[in-house]
Amino acid sequence: LTVHASKGLEFDSVWIPDCNEKNFPHGNGLDPEHIEEERRIFYVAMTRAKKDLELLCLTGTAERPRFPSRFLIPLNRYHR
Repeated sequence: LTVHASKGLEFDSVWIPDCNEKNFPHGNGLDPEHIEEERRIFYVAMTRAKKDLELLCLTGTAERPRFPSRFLIPLNRYHR
């Protein structure tokens, strides 16, 4: 199931893999309007979880670093 297709649905558990830059938001050098639309889509995907939400982020390697999505930064204050 894609994040786009999840709108209006709910699940006990939701896993969102690959929460990295270039995936959320999708692409490179996006304009601010597109980034905000991607942020809304990410929010919709997260709010489909009734009980458990797992956000997975890859770290990469020294040769091919991967960075967490900018959308995860505001969530850091809620993580325990």
